[in-house]
Amino acid sequence: MFGLAALRHVVTPSLSYSWSPAITKNDAVKNFTGVGSGGSRQQTLGFNLQNLFQAKVGEGEKVKKLDLLRVSSSVSYNFEAKGEKFSTLRTSLSSSLLRSVNLSGDMTHSLYDDNDKLQWRKPRLKSFSISTSFQAKGSVGDNFARQGLDQSARDTLPGATGASPLVPSFDNEQSSENKAGSETSWNLSVSHYFSESGLSTSSMTKTHWIRFTVDVNLTANWRIKFSQNYDIVGGQTTDKTIDIYRSMHCWQGYFRWIPEGSSKGFYFRLNVSAIPDIKLEKSESGIRGALYH
Repeated sequence: MFGLAALRHVVTPSLSYSWSPAITKNDAVKNFTGVGSGGSRQQTLGFNLQNLFQAKVGEGEKVKKLDLLRVSSSVSYNFEAKGEKFSTLRTSLSSSLLRSVNLSGDMTHSLYDDNDKLQWRKPRLKSFSISTSFQAKGSVGDNFARQGLDQSARDTLPGATGASPLVPSFDNEQSSENKAGSETSWNLSVSHYFSESGLSTSSMTKTHWIRFTVDVNLTANWRIKFSQNYDIVGGQTTDKTIDIYRSMHCWQGYFRWIPEGSSKGFYFRLNVSAIPDIKLEKSESGIRGALYH
């Protein structure tokens, strides 16, 4: 059915135990010296349960194994605690079944009711969160191929220098993540996050935002990046940045503009590629440090 060959559920339980004696030698000054000066006896038993759901699809040599969902739960028991001996029950889940989409979530439950009475069957939900991310990218080479352009025709394009336009010269400005995607003409990423905490109290808080980033290598020497974060609960944009990179032979230029918010302003830098410390820079912002890249 739908090419499904088999389903598998892998359960991996684990136990851990930790113990440390009471240290009272420097107990009188532990409030001043911090950890290591003294402490009460500790004895904790931890339990973790991991669940992995997998599937096999296809037939013959085309069979593929897919990880559908990972779920992990953990709780510990403190033998020395005077009140609630069981810790918060923490559960996390993740899935990357859909191509270019990652899904993850977390939950915390209390095993005690409002009167500190243990209730295994009805744990109290304290908080939960869920996040998703999507990423897509396109290759300059693929675009050229669809247009029927060979290498000689590509070199005549604006900004081309004979080298492949797939590799921009912004290594000093790119993070390791951007370097990994430097051989693409464009990169789009969208992230979404939702969480609620304090569900069993009167001080419940909610967080809900979405963020998207567009990163485009226009030519071998020009790159532009736009990022925006939108607070859905507050109904407003909380962060917006525009970055422009330019490579000029032995020089590199970088410009960041934050059009609104508490960090509104710009930052400009021109430096020698081989010696980044030789540079000219200018910044104008309410919070100057926020503009440094």
